[in-house]
Amino acid sequence: MSREETEFQLNINRDNAEQMKKSGEASGESRGKNFADDSFKIPTDREEAQIDKSGEASREKIQHPTENIAQECK
Repeated sequence: MSREETEFQLNINRDNAEQMKKSGEASGESRGKNFADDSFKIPTDREEAQIDKSGEASREKIQHPTENIAQECK
């Protein structure tokens, strides 16, 4: 991340951002978190069900663009 981007997003300089990143990673690792590029978390059955419910709710709320066009042409 560039210095300018860090300063813009967080309103801090790059050195402070790097220090915060290292501190966060150390904190996570002490709690058993892994920040490697190849690490990922597989959702539990409960989490997967919640993800599915969220997707269904989102699909129900979103109106297809052609529906808008059809309504405007009435």
